[in-house]
Amino acid sequence: MLDEVTERTEINDRTEEGWSRKPVWVTVDKEKGKQNQIKGCEIYSVADPEKKLMFSSVFADFGITGLHSITFVDYSRKKAVSIGGLKRQKKEASRFKTHATERNLTYYDSSITLSMLDREEIRRFLITAPSLELPQGEKGFKADVTIHHEEDEETMAALLKTNDGKGISCTTRFAPLSADGIIFIGDRIEKLSDRTLAAVSAIRNRGTARNEAMWIAAFGYAGTMKWSITLSPDSSLLNGVIVDKKLYKIGNCHFTYPRDLVSSAWEIADSDGMLSMHFEPFAAIKAREKIYPMHSESEEIFGTFSGRIKIRNIQLDITEGYGSVKKAAGKN
Repeated sequence: MLDEVTERTEINDRTEEGWSRKPVWVTVDKEKGKQNQIKGCEIYSVADPEKKLMFSSVFADFGITGLHSITFVDYSRKKAVSIGGLKRQKKEASRFKTHATERNLTYYDSSITLSMLDREEIRRFLITAPSLELPQGEKGFKADVTIHHEEDEETMAALLKTNDGKGISCTTRFAPLSADGIIFIGDRIEKLSDRTLAAVSAIRNRGTARNEAMWIAAFGYAGTMKWSITLSPDSSLLNGVIVDKKLYKIGNCHFTYPRDLVSSAWEIADSDGMLSMHFEPFAAIKAREKIYPMHSESEEIFGTFSGRIKIRNIQLDITEGYGSVKKAAGKN
């Protein structure tokens, strides 16, 4: 496993792979007098275990196209619905810029509005989807959420070389974060419970992105302890567990899952015996888009997580965690 990166590092063609417990990699607008086009996405997820629901939003920029969506997951009914999609971007559409501005994102069209505003220790997350048909039979969803990121909360960050070194991908995941706010379900207004948690994932790519990728992102409570996991069979650099604000890096993980991804349970374990997770899927959302010269296929599988985390003097028995498995394949 590569050593931890602790110093601020600008991303360029010579940047080495690595991982960090805080955001250290910085994109730059220009290199050698040439403009850099930074692609990527921002994913906000909020889960309320008392209300048995989770909702998330994606703001993605692939260059010629952009993806913007809102997803609502009902854990009581074991259903998930989503609205939005991939669209060709106008030439004047905003791109991800430098570190100082890249996390203030707003998008709207006739079906959705989303706003992701970063104020370092405070993030505002506002979304509306008035035409979304919810699993409860109601129509329309809105949320106004404040996400809190304390200074001593560590993150899972990693920088990978992709496609034989032709591309660079930087991923940073902030979780589990406390959150509060209100949601609008149809004509009802409800306050999120005190146990609500959130996760913020940021991915920035330069050059040719990975053609295929799979990763797990989940979080929840084990008693009063907050935990989150970020796992991938593709690279051990992406694998980590956060418990009580601290990151514990883990190595290679093995995934066992059905061919169709949803018909039976998944089993995930790391090579050192520190983590063993059981994932029970119940819903999947698929997307397939073709906007020349880009081809994209993705699938997100939702379900509940249970299992055990045993690292150093920490042992957590997890009975219910919220999250998903994401699988993507594409060329751009």
